[in-house]
Amino acid sequence: MWTSGQTENVSRTGVLFRGGRRVKVGTALEIHFLLSAGMRPGTVSDLVCDGKVVRTVEPVDPDEVPAVAATIGEYFVRHQSGPVV
Repeated sequence: MWTSGQTENVSRTGVLFRGGRRVKVGTALEIHFLLSAGMRPGTVSDLVCDGKVVRTVEPVDPDEVPAVAATIGEYFVRHQSGPVV
């Protein structure tokens, strides 16, 4: 099941994000980061990563979903042309 999320922190080995639903620790993930190509307007790179949930962080506000901390394992970059969706 695909869902969008908001990245809160990213490092070489992991990412902390808030998504649209709760995710259990140990769940395998495929994470996509859409990156602007900067000097080439209309071009983006899709960084595709395999990951695994290592912890969740409960929100302070009950209307928010928990943050999810996931490791980043293998990854590759896919270049795209056209508008960012």
